Amino acid sequence: MQCDADSGVCQNVAALPVSVDALHGWSSRQTLMLVAVAALLALVLLPPFIGVLVSRRRVRK
Repeated sequence: MQCDADSGVCQNVAALPVSVDALHGWSSRQTLMLVAVAALLALVLLPPFIGVLVSRRRVRK
């Protein structure tokens, strides 16, 4: 329960506000995760795509 010192009114509060430092919104940790996800997607998606391109070139010749 939280009571206001000026008015004396008490309220049930589920959570109190928390101040968060927004100075460093994007850090090296987020950059590393972005690079890791991009590398994983490239590893999963590029081999089938290259296989399709190579098979199309063989059919045309």
